[in-house]
Amino acid sequence: MSCNLVQEIFSKHIDICYHYIRDCINEGKVKVFFIEDSNNPTNMFTKNLSYTKFSILRKILGLVFYSV
Repeated sequence: MSCNLVQEIFSKHIDICYHYIRDCINEGKVKVFFIEDSNNPTNMFTKNLSYTKFSILRKILGLVFYSV
């Protein structure tokens, strides 16, 4: 939807103000790209992960763990 200017019948319910992201993409303010599920850092907020995978994704996000 962000790249296709044709509005389909099923997307007519989307308010005009939400098409702002399409304008941002066209202006080069935002770049949309694919991230494989195994490398998606947002998985650490939505899925149960092993400590190893959690540590890898934490580093990608730049989060630092300080022990007390």
